[in-house]
Amino acid sequence: GIFSVASGITDLTGIQVTEWSKVITAGAIYFLAVGPTEELIYRVSILGSLQEICEKHRWIAPFVANALFALVHLLYRDWMVALNAFIVGCVYTFLAVKKRHNYVLLAASHAMYDFGMELVLVILALILC
Repeated sequence: GIFSVASGITDLTGIQVTEWSKVITAGAIYFLAVGPTEELIYRVSILGSLQEICEKHRWIAPFVANALFALVHLLYRDWMVALNAFIVGCVYTFLAVKKRHNYVLLAASHAMYDFGMELVLVILALILC
């Protein structure tokens, strides 16, 4: 996940790499890059474009946008990650439609979700190890 990126960044800076420094670095990456970029691609660009094209069959746009979002998450080589991405993508799509594509809300909620999931994994690792 993002912690391998965070570890590489903190290693390069010469700062002692601890689990918490990884958490802080990952949080910055999520808030500045991952959430905003994915939401810009999948909810703003793809969903927005498909909604214009598929006006008669409105269900197609969210389904295709979320399916593409899930397929990209198969890069983790885990079907559960892809299924989770599809389900969570449905929530983001609902927010996009309900809040009229409020990009800041989408990007922030996505970043907080991703960061929260990584934080839970770190806490569990610290407790169990």
